[in-house]
Amino acid sequence: MKKYNVILLSAFISLAVCGNVPASAMSMPDKYTEYQELRQTQGESVATYDALLAAYNESERLINSIDSTSSQFHSCKARLLEMFPRLEDAVYFYAGRNNQPMTVKFAKAYVDLSLIYAFAHDNITARENYPLITIFVATKLFNQKAYADALAYYRAYLSTSDTQHRKEAFENLTFSYYSLKNYNDAIFIASQALKLYPTDWTLVAAGLQAAGYAGDDAKLQHFLDIAFRIRPNDESLLLNQARLYQRQRNYKNAVGTYEKLYSTHPNDINVACGLAFNNYNAGVTIVRDARAMKNKKDGERAELEARRYFTAAAPILEDLLEANPYATNIARARAFCYSMLGDGGKLQQANTTLAAMKTATVQKGAVPVLETFFKPTTEVSHVEVAEAEPAFVSDIDIDVPVNNISRPNTYAIVFGNENYDSFSDVDYAANDATSFANYCNKVLGLPKDNIRIRKNATFSQMKEQINYLEKKAKMNPGELDFIIYYAGHGIPDVATNEAYLLPCDASGTDFEFCYQLSKLYAQLDGMNIRRATVFLDACFSGGTGKGDMLFKERYVYVKPKEAETKAKTIVFSAASGEQTAMQYADQHHGYFTYFLLKNLKATKGDITLADLAAKVTKQVSNMALDKNNKMQTPKLNTPSALGDKWKTMTLLK
Repeated sequence: MKKYNVILLSAFISLAVCGNVPASAMSMPDKYTEYQELRQTQGESVATYDALLAAYNESERLINSIDSTSSQFHSCKARLLEMFPRLEDAVYFYAGRNNQPMTVKFAKAYVDLSLIYAFAHDNITARENYPLITIFVATKLFNQKAYADALAYYRAYLSTSDTQHRKEAFENLTFSYYSLKNYNDAIFIASQALKLYPTDWTLVAAGLQAAGYAGDDAKLQHFLDIAFRIRPNDESLLLNQARLYQRQRNYKNAVGTYEKLYSTHPNDINVACGLAFNNYNAGVTIVRDARAMKNKKDGERAELEARRYFTAAAPILEDLLEANPYATNIARARAFCYSMLGDGGKLQQANTTLAAMKTATVQKGAVPVLETFFKPTTEVSHVEVAEAEPAFVSDIDIDVPVNNISRPNTYAIVFGNENYDSFSDVDYAANDATSFANYCNKVLGLPKDNIRIRKNATFSQMKEQINYLEKKAKMNPGELDFIIYYAGHGIPDVATNEAYLLPCDASGTDFEFCYQLSKLYAQLDGMNIRRATVFLDACFSGGTGKGDMLFKERYVYVKPKEAETKAKTIVFSAASGEQTAMQYADQHHGYFTYFLLKNLKATKGDITLADLAAKVTKQVSNMALDKNNKMQTPKLNTPSALGDKWKTMTLLK
């Protein structure tokens, strides 16, 4: 990797820096010199990086304790600048050895250095891997529930231009502030993030929760408005909205909201109470306003409106009193309803009940009083945030080479089917797709607009993308190259042995809604294009990469029929015959995708298809046997029409 090729250059720079360090700085205990000597003699080693960490800690303490105008300060700053990329090297040194504690320790030091005030205006964070390392540390702390510590790292990540983990960072930063009871900051972050991700439910829920606890009704209404655009019929939202209206004494709107809930939950006592008392209180408010009106006709119209609310409240209050015979507030509200409706008989019955409760009776025509059936607070559903996975980064996703080429006539469709409705998930399929798309852009030179990535694709979505290629081919006859990549389940039809790609919404029993491989190849061969290259990190035997079966009732693997290509379609497959395509858990990729991209990285894509196939086949076969004690042999299928021409072809042209 390129970062390991700069050690000698860095050593030269560090010597130049030391030449300018004043005697006052050199006279102190110097871990930095010890580190430099070890780097010169041992290169990358545990001892070298132990010395680096000690040197960083020493310099970090020093720079925060001395005058920023002193020569010693500038010498110390120069040392830290030289250490910054070396700390990054240490992160990947330990990550490559699966040493999580040391990876985290150096990742924290790397980010902490960038946050030292002395570097506030130096833009030292403009490094390719800085966002990944920063989000890795933040996520690690978040998962440990060290929310206060995670804040600075999430803010550091969000200060970069990276977008891959931005939504996750906003969600977890909001939740961290909320968990620390810093509700105002949680509200602010959620509000800002929702401008970028207006349908993100985690952000909305966190904002609702924070605004509710902060008692900020305006913000609570703001988040409720957003929430209703996403989930217009969500009952917990309707209940929270109704209670907010009631707390604000906006009884009419509360009635409208409770009516929606009552239509589906007529036997819910809390909903019934809400509807009854808000109808009653709306009527009381209107009556009071009406009796203060100078215009008699206006007052009469208002009194008539109030009757509608009392009429709606009375029968529900009757039911509530039957269920709660000692509730004086219900009995009193019922009596006032009959007083306002002029029903003397029922008013007399209501007063009899009040007298039995030793509570003051209601006189006919008396001005009613507001009643509250519960403390008017706003309750908001708790935020549920799934524990985030640490942002592991495979070595093939670090320092991806960039070729300064542009291939506007090449289009890629990339599928990563990981989460299935009816089958076990395919670990890392989405990650495989993301990485392959990145290589298409950086290594193979495809413009980003030419790359379509679809994760967890349904049958209709897969069909739509292949149809898109057909349309492009018709619009540009004989000019285009296509790349199709698929990571996910494959499935055989045991009746015909035909192989199919499995969409995430498929049942696996109705093959009409699975994508037949032979049909895909026929479609590609029938297009007026120069070449199509297909990569399949999937198997079609009925097994899974986890060693179980797609269908539990099948106890044998099926050898699928070979789907042939005839004209211009070249196919790289992850496995042969009855084999399964397995995952490389240490690298969070499938074996096939990992070694495919590893070879493209090592050669910057300048490798013939023959050499690429040979290397990937050898590496995958060895790794599968060593790690899983199973056979997995990738294979390459080429159309007879190409003869041996394919052997000298590359993916770059």
